[in-house]
Amino acid sequence: MEAKTLVLLVEDDTYLLEVATDYLREIGYEVNSARSGQEALEKAKKVQPDIIVSDIMMQNGNGLYLLENLKRHPATHLIPFIFVTARGSRTDMRKGMALGADDYITKPFNLDELELAIRSQLEKVERRSKASAAFDQRHLLSLPHELRTPLNGILGITDLMIDGIRRGRIPSPSELEENVEILHESGLRLFRLIENYLLYYELRLATGNPRRIDLYLNQPAEVPIPASFFGELCKRHKRPNDVRINMTPATLPIGTELFLKIISELVDNSLKFSDPHESVHVTGYEERGQYVITVIDNGLGMTSEQIENVAPFTQFDREDLEQQGVGLGLCLVRLIAEVFDLELKIESGPSKGTSVSLLLPLNEERYEAK
Repeated sequence: MEAKTLVLLVEDDTYLLEVATDYLREIGYEVNSARSGQEALEKAKKVQPDIIVSDIMMQNGNGLYLLENLKRHPATHLIPFIFVTARGSRTDMRKGMALGADDYITKPFNLDELELAIRSQLEKVERRSKASAAFDQRHLLSLPHELRTPLNGILGITDLMIDGIRRGRIPSPSELEENVEILHESGLRLFRLIENYLLYYELRLATGNPRRIDLYLNQPAEVPIPASFFGELCKRHKRPNDVRINMTPATLPIGTELFLKIISELVDNSLKFSDPHESVHVTGYEERGQYVITVIDNGLGMTSEQIENVAPFTQFDREDLEQQGVGLGLCLVRLIAEVFDLELKIESGPSKGTSVSLLLPLNEERYEAK
């Protein structure tokens, strides 16, 4: 028999607590209840609920105290947490979201709204769990190969150079230049791999820790991006004139480093999977309070199934295509969109190219609340 989902309800209003408890039990949930933050904290550590729904303001230990202490405890810091707040108490709501609450509902609410909020958070947990399992499996299968490839380039060239030195052979300037270029290219590939790998895990940790998210919001990004940034990307793919840029000036409420990573990965993917001399277009403009970034290419494109299955260490048609990298690029952009609750649009088709758009709200409070 499948175990029921356990909900911990925290509310000092006896009538509301009883009504919500009866309703959730009636539709199939197991419910445990508490009337104060301290009581809820003790029960959460003991019974390990699947989700917690708590009032913010209670007479005996408020919900902010509860959430802050849950996040400090290894056994409870990942439990989804929904705040119930009085309409208009925006300050408490923002404090709760800053501490790591996953969602909130405002009083008065109907019971259907409560169930919808609970179900929505549980579905997010399930998606993350599946993605995590898939990530770990692909990590074991793919990462050793991906690390070995650039390392082989570095070790192979250095072995040749050391052997030549020992034999007293002096390489020609052109040969030396070629060797150094291979070393540099292999080193950059290894650096990007490790950088993306670490960033992916850091972002996964950030989903449950708002203080980590804050690190990505410092130094707001400025648009347009310096031409030298795109020059390096084009040089990497030996396509010096293939990127077309049209971005209107703006200051974006997201950190410069993270913004450049988004652009870098999208443009890198487009250059990787489109033919030389085919233009890659990068546009950016304000629309309805948002800044819309779009990268378009006329390359190989993806099927709807491939778009749905974009994940770390996933590469499509590898038997036919030599794809350098671990398939983290587009997945990183998708994860960034999820962490910061941004809208990501991917339009593509086989041999029809790909268009990827990311919509960034220009209201900074949007990010502070997540």
